[in-house]
Amino acid sequence: SNWVEVSYLEEHQTIQGFGGINYPTWIDDLTEEQCDTAFKNGEDQLGFTILRIHVDPDSSNWEKELKTAKAAQKEGALIFASPWNPPPALCETFERGDNKYAQRLAHDKYAEYAQHLNDFVTFMRDNGVELYAISIQNEPDYADDWTWWTTEEMMDFIINYSDAIDCRIMSPESFQYRKDFYDVMLKDEEALSRIDIFATHFYGTQKKDMAYPLFEQYGEGKELWMTEVYVPNSSSDADTWPEAVEVAVNISDAMTEGNMQAYVWWYIRRFYGPMKEDGTISKRGYCMAQFSKFVRPGYIRIGATENPAYG
Repeated sequence: SNWVEVSYLEEHQTIQGFGGINYPTWIDDLTEEQCDTAFKNGEDQLGFTILRIHVDPDSSNWEKELKTAKAAQKEGALIFASPWNPPPALCETFERGDNKYAQRLAHDKYAEYAQHLNDFVTFMRDNGVELYAISIQNEPDYADDWTWWTTEEMMDFIINYSDAIDCRIMSPESFQYRKDFYDVMLKDEEALSRIDIFATHFYGTQKKDMAYPLFEQYGEGKELWMTEVYVPNSSSDADTWPEAVEVAVNISDAMTEGNMQAYVWWYIRRFYGPMKEDGTISKRGYCMAQFSKFVRPGYIRIGATENPAYG
């Protein structure tokens, strides 16, 4: 049978939205027209409702985030920020396996790092951008090119220093939804009380690993976001077909299996992203838009029979 039963009484998560990152210290900023394509919801526009930005370790670069953030905020988008590295003066090298020069936040610099993150929140606020949340660290468990954190270090910072940050706190973002990474935060009342959003990345995450019963058990009142991925790769052109359909599959699985409230791509504009370098929407982008244009912030996912058809 091809019948699908829709149950409006079976309510699941409330959706916060869909979006991507702008990273003007690495690649060129979005143009005004590209901001319209990303964050407005007319014809041939993506209807994105979330923008991720970067907390640069050098505060002199912070102003580069303002133009696109203001454009997104004007359209009602939520804006959150992720750091890759603390300022160099707060870091130290240590031995991690074969790597004799791995980097971490020095253990006596946690208060200064909290101040650094709060300074970013304040800078954005003073310049007209209100952050919805700020993350503690991008991918601390895949940090060959940035800053490593152990679970114990993350717990120490969250429990003892995160209160100094005047913003919603987003958990550090695992690169692959490693549950042991989050289990300890969920089971610790002090840590749990300080985290507003549990956030993860989906690199290599399979559908069977997207459900998280422990979050369902302990995470009441907390949000659950998927904050970075590209699917299926960063090597193919975003118009390659039918490869682009894998984007839609990944989003659907994230929403239905993972109960994610947000789905955030990597670069908004890139040859493998939702927007091509010339500013037009790619096939991957149109697959994202099937969700972002029509599943709007505040919508609630309800029950429906899963009935995929072969081919």
